[in-house]
Amino acid sequence: MRRVLERAAKGDEKARLARDAYIHRLRGLIGAMAAALGGIDGLVFTGGVGENSPEVRALAVEGLGFLGLELDADRNRAARGDAELGAGGGPAAVLVIAAREDLEIAAQVRRVLAA
Repeated sequence: MRRVLERAAKGDEKARLARDAYIHRLRGLIGAMAAALGGIDGLVFTGGVGENSPEVRALAVEGLGFLGLELDADRNRAARGDAELGAGGGPAAVLVIAAREDLEIAAQVRRVLAA
């Protein structure tokens, strides 16, 4: 994804199409989950792209204002680790949360060794 975003920023039309298709699908899935749940209290970005791409987060939230999601551009750009990205005052939170796979792996290893 990093390379796709870099190439899209340089005007590569195929990369821009790939980025836009990814964002379209992401928004659609978020909307579908919100519909299935009857609303949304918060949107959490995590994992590689979610934690490390302010551009993807901004583009994803851009089309979801009808769900009460609003992103603060400065907070989004500055986010490192766990952070609140919302503009504040909206009905739904926008967060980025570090995945911490290392802690889960360690916990599972401890369980296996203890057994």
